[in-house]
Amino acid sequence: MINTPGELRAYMELLSTEHKLIKDFFYGDYEDILEAERSTIEYPCLWLEDMEINPQGEDSLVIIYDFSFVILANSRVDDKDRKMYNQESTFRIANDILSRINKDAEDDKLDFEIAQAVLDPINTIGNDDDQGWRVSVKIESKYSLCYNADIWHNNFPQAAIPRFKYINDGNGHIVCENESEPDGWTVAWKTIRDGVEGSDTGDTISIDDGFNSLYIEMSITMDSTNYLRASAYLTSAQSGLSVPFIYNPTI
Repeated sequence: MINTPGELRAYMELLSTEHKLIKDFFYGDYEDILEAERSTIEYPCLWLEDMEINPQGEDSLVIIYDFSFVILANSRVDDKDRKMYNQESTFRIANDILSRINKDAEDDKLDFEIAQAVLDPINTIGNDDDQGWRVSVKIESKYSLCYNADIWHNNFPQAAIPRFKYINDGNGHIVCENESEPDGWTVAWKTIRDGVEGSDTGDTISIDDGFNSLYIEMSITMDSTNYLRASAYLTSAQSGLSVPFIYNPTI
């Protein structure tokens, strides 16, 4: 089964190697194709362009690959018959590639199927003397993305977010309250008020206002080793919400 961009690239290179008429394979964006030194290319060649990947879905996610490949041949500027032949032969090769992808999908060798394919002619006589077809393909995974529990630690609950609010109570205090999700944390606080450090524990703390600068850091943990932190930095007494990372301009 093919599940990643690297595997899809390797698969397309395999097809170019297996096809009896294709003599070369390249990978890169369209600018690479235009800038390539033609004397180093063996024709006909398959050039696979960079891919665009779009996970889609609501209840489950499937991977959509939008990618293009070019089948190129080459002729002299004045060889019109050769040009016509190249256009025809590369068209047939392009269709060979599409039919092989479709067959491998039907035979369950691939975990995706072709959702759409568009062929556009390429004729750059007078520029690099290449002719051929650019094939734009959209393939859709047959299977949704699967969650693999084995690659994840369980140090924290799912979607744990460190968060606290701070409130100017109007009575000379800044009150900080843990609002981290989900519940059940052990909470520790660190403060730096006009250069003087302090510490505390518990879901709520109160800090005297009247400062020039106040740094507040909250650590939450489910054990003694792994923790998440949020912080806030104030230059006046106000209310607000922390950021879920360390921001301490006093350092």
